[in-house]
Amino acid sequence: MKEFITAALPFVLMGLALAIWAVNSTGKKGKQQDKNISQGMALGLLAGVAIGATGVMDYAVCMSLGMLWGIVLGTVYSDRK
Repeated sequence: MKEFITAALPFVLMGLALAIWAVNSTGKKGKQQDKNISQGMALGLLAGVAIGATGVMDYAVCMSLGMLWGIVLGTVYSDRK
């Protein structure tokens, strides 16, 4: 069961990240929000790779979680401005 969850978790997280990105991209927020979301996704991906390199979790899980958190933080940062 653990192997199934480990194998399926990156795909579930990537699906969540794509769903959040798709919902945010349909609105008329402007180019600044798109820029913040893209930067957050890139930084989250880099953070996920760094955490994955330490050996704490698999690369795929860390990269997926990093992208998901980057999108969320980029969206929150855009809404605060």
